[in-house]
Amino acid sequence: MSNVEENLIAATLLAPRFKDMYFSAQETEQAKRVILSLLHSIESQQTATSATTESSRDDNRQPSTSTSSGLCNDYDSFVPDSTPTAATSATPSVDVKLDNYLREPRVSRATNIYGFWNCSQFPGLEAAARKFLSAPLTSVASEQLFSAAGQIYSDRRSSLLAENAEKLLFLAYNIRLFGYQY
Repeated sequence: MSNVEENLIAATLLAPRFKDMYFSAQETEQAKRVILSLLHSIESQQTATSATTESSRDDNRQPSTSTSSGLCNDYDSFVPDSTPTAATSATPSVDVKLDNYLREPRVSRATNIYGFWNCSQFPGLEAAARKFLSAPLTSVASEQLFSAAGQIYSDRRSSLLAENAEKLLFLAYNIRLFGYQY
């Protein structure tokens, strides 16, 4: 259950209406660790993917056919590395982005959270917001159906045919559509 609690705290931290409003410093740090762990794993997957494509690009390069060596020939055959060096260090890390997000003032209750993240100035945190703020899957309808079936099948109706039980379930569910007018 601790994983559920961590995810709930992380979701609340990413909700721009609340952020760390109701949490202690320890709970905020715990939620930040969960969020940063997710974002770092996403970054490492993206880095691995880009490294794979970069290595396949390196394999496709043609070897130099020039037989003479020299500074000018080396310069002409030089293919620059497409990976940015200065730009990478200029972009803030996800740790800094998360801290900047938490320093921003909270938004009003009427603000659309999904619209906020879609047009946010923190696009690096958007993947975590999508994961933690999405609606969880639910099985309410199937649970209701099993509950209704349990009410139809009882000890007194043990010899009820499956076909008749199916019809009774259908009627029990759909009679609401007719406003109970039958």
